[in-house]
Amino acid sequence: MNTPDESTPDTGEYRLSSRSEVVAWLRELAQRGIGVQLNASSAQACNAVLTQVDSEHSAIGLELSGSDDQLGALLRSDDVTAVAYLDRIKLQFDVVGLCQVSAGNSAMLRAMLPADIYRFQRRQAYRVCAPTGQYPLLVVPQDKEVRLRVLNVSVGGLALHWPPELLQPTSGEAIGPARLLLAQDSQLTVHLRVQHIVTEPDRDGTPSAVAGCAFVNISSPALRVLQMYVDQAQKRERLMMQRR
Repeated sequence: MNTPDESTPDTGEYRLSSRSEVVAWLRELAQRGIGVQLNASSAQACNAVLTQVDSEHSAIGLELSGSDDQLGALLRSDDVTAVAYLDRIKLQFDVVGLCQVSAGNSAMLRAMLPADIYRFQRRQAYRVCAPTGQYPLLVVPQDKEVRLRVLNVSVGGLALHWPPELLQPTSGEAIGPARLLLAQDSQLTVHLRVQHIVTEPDRDGTPSAVAGCAFVNISSPALRVLQMYVDQAQKRERLMMQRR
């Protein structure tokens, strides 16, 4: 389940330069028929659909809806940028070598496969469910070290399983410094603030408290580690969906 995190501002850009990743994101746009907006400084923005991703010939195909004047101005522009929204993610890439290959009610265009894509996390951060297993965990130092199971995580915060034997925190309460163990060889020091407490069924159906928390003053290196973790989790989710 992917749920939005309302407490976090934009986390900035994330550059994808791997050819396989670029092709995978573009193909997902094409397969889902998601609209792409073409922007140029000297032309009015035009709406298009990505129709082809040709990795063998390093090219992409687009179907453009617009007037001849809009098309002409777009083709004359030296700097064209494509923007698309995939779920809660904004994708942006440069459109290089744009040319028209056929005319009609909708113009068919061709361009070079972009070398990289910039991905911007929108305000509602993508939250991924934690895999079944030992990690991730949040280790909170108290009189005795407490290990809390992380149910889902995003670059903005996480949800914790709160055992009934522990005193429940209140909304606004600070947690930390604590150690977030993403994997056996990956851990971060974090500070959290409790946003809310809800009751949800546990894996065995038993009612259990869940604490939704936001990261507070997280460092840039830690944010990059979290972004990479979320990216890998998203890839696993997409692969699992494709196999079903």
